[in-house]
Amino acid sequence: MTSIEGRVKGFVDVWQKRRSGELPMPDSTILCSKCAVKIMGDQKVEFTNGGIICIPCFDRRKTGSNLL
Repeated sequence: MTSIEGRVKGFVDVWQKRRSGELPMPDSTILCSKCAVKIMGDQKVEFTNGGIICIPCFDRRKTGSNLL
């Protein structure tokens, strides 16, 4: 089993490699679980049991519209 110090060292090593460009940054893209549109910046979202959905999909779900 790895000690806490070993885990911290591993984390710092990976962080330094990402910072220097040796390793790529992780993909932090978030997609709507319903329509797969990319959610950008400070765009509003709703958290549901089915995942994160954009407001247009949430509104369609709330009104019972079945456009998707």
